Amino acid sequence: MIAQELITPEQAKIMLASNIENNRCVRSATVAQYANDMLNGEWEYNGETIKFGEDGDLLDGQHRLLAIIRSGISIKIDIVRNLKKTAFKTIDRGRSRSIGDIFRTEGEQHYAQLAAAINWLARWKNRNPIPKARGGASMSANDAMVLLEEHPNIRDSVHYVTRRQGMLKNLCAPSVVSFACYLFSEKSRKDAELFVYRLCNGNDLSMNHPILVTRHRMINMKNARMIFPDYEYLALLILAWNNVRRGTIEIKRASWDEKRGLFPSPK
Repeated sequence: MIAQELITPEQAKIMLASNIENNRCVRSATVAQYANDMLNGEWEYNGETIKFGEDGDLLDGQHRLLAIIRSGISIKIDIVRNLKKTAFKTIDRGRSRSIGDIFRTEGEQHYAQLAAAINWLARWKNRNPIPKARGGASMSANDAMVLLEEHPNIRDSVHYVTRRQGMLKNLCAPSVVSFACYLFSEKSRKDAELFVYRLCNGNDLSMNHPILVTRHRMINMKNARMIFPDYEYLALLILAWNNVRRGTIEIKRASWDEKRGLFPSPK
């Protein structure tokens, strides 16, 4: 049942008190814009609702409520109450809720990195590690949850890498290493975690060891003026892993040429 109500700043504070713990993070710029519109008389009724769950939790509308408080202006807004808690996953207002937002509501640790790793997994399963074009259809929340259910051990790889992400800041995105760690873990979790550990610190490796050479290559890529796509970093990680698995103790350089062949697969 939808009912239009005049929301005062005092009522907005009361409503925000029931905001769910795992709602997406507040975007200050959005609150400021909404508040300015309200103060300037430019806020228009558009039928968007503030939503409450069947247990009274606020599911959607925190930015508008914060703007009402900030502006001190009372605004008429449609209110929907008694929604099932699962409805939160399908709510889309303004900016779509990301997979990370959904994982956060599900209580997942390192939810942003986990979402990025799941996105990599979806691309990998679709044999599309190299995107042919920007944009395109994004993965749905349900698809992401199904993938996570089918591949629960990806959490372990994400957690392992995230604890070391400070050591990766000069190498590549932690999500790439997280996904690579998961791919390698399907061969050997122990070897995969050792590979990541050695990649992170670069210690106790010979000058031409595949991991150290790859580490130096990634540092150079990070420091270069041009931006390299994430899939190039993933390809280098897989090639280094394959060299280590083969027992190769020295390589001259770490490289992968997209034009010369198929994307590498872990051995």
